[in-house]
Amino acid sequence: LHTVGQGRVTDWPIEAVATHLNHGVERKPLPYVYDLEWHPQGRWLASAAWDERVVIWDSWTGAKVGVLSMREAAHASPAEQRPPDGRFAPRALMWSPNGRRLAVQCGNSWSVVWDAWTKRVRYAGPLQGALVRLEDDGGVVLMGEDGSLERLTLEEARLAEAAFAETPFRPAAPPAWALEGTQGPWPTIAWGYTWSGARMAAGRHPLHGKASEFHVWDRARPEPLWSGTTNWDVLCAQLADDGRRLLLGMRAGTIQVFDVERQRRLMVIQAHRHYIMALALAPDGKTLASGSGDGWVRLWPLTPAAERLARARSASEQRLRLVPLVERHRAAASSRADALARLLADPALEEADRTAAM
Repeated sequence: LHTVGQGRVTDWPIEAVATHLNHGVERKPLPYVYDLEWHPQGRWLASAAWDERVVIWDSWTGAKVGVLSMREAAHASPAEQRPPDGRFAPRALMWSPNGRRLAVQCGNSWSVVWDAWTKRVRYAGPLQGALVRLEDDGGVVLMGEDGSLERLTLEEARLAEAAFAETPFRPAAPPAWALEGTQGPWPTIAWGYTWSGARMAAGRHPLHGKASEFHVWDRARPEPLWSGTTNWDVLCAQLADDGRRLLLGMRAGTIQVFDVERQRRLMVIQAHRHYIMALALAPDGKTLASGSGDGWVRLWPLTPAAERLARARSASEQRLRLVPLVERHRAAASSRADALARLLADPALEEADRTAAM
């Protein structure tokens, strides 16, 4: 961990050693971790990589609690709905607000919606438009190239005539943002938002040897709150501390941290040996996740060690409490879905334990 400028951020104790989560470095070629998405409750983290898998992690323990295969989902769909190029390179990943469904969209528009905890495939096929929201019922909100939004139920998505496009997936700012400072081509654009939606940041690759640019906007004003440059290629962006901190993931494997209000760089974290493709901040703001082309997901604690130890202890006690209950319903059930239905209907299951039990 290096500090740059006027020293370390005293209210942000990023520690030098992160939790290392191996998405699959034993696989060749290395699975680029392309996107990360936190569960709404903030404990579980999903990662999507070019090895065609989505992995769900327990950030409190570092355990891998679920693996979802994009290729297996494709084999369960009609042959005419499968990607003609046979590729499943993820570009977008998101949870539903209730945390029970998980969706991934690939660069060729092919998409999957799962019941995250039963691994049941709700939808597998093309979606023409950028996936911007996954609803609790499995419906999706898509953004067209003109910025228009369209909501589709899964049945409407199945009936829609959609041809696979070879053009790369292009993230777009929501139409509610009227932005200035982004004129000209923006290749490999990187967007980041605060959880409240009040502030947004963007970064991009340099063009013709120029420095990478980044901008930060407030929703209340169309012109950039702050614009700056950096000598490294920006691959991803994230805002923290309600928009007061800007984090940029770099091609060089570093995370640069900026103070937005004072408009200066605070520190540089040598996070990975390869490109940093994704950054994600937990909803409670206590953990930063980074995903890289080296096949690793790393969790960077933003809280004291004592608090993290207490969370790990709580997770262990919860597991000991839930395992007998889960095993009893699993033994009596005819399928995984039946076991889940029995479990959620059990009056002995407390509301705070429902997601962990699933």
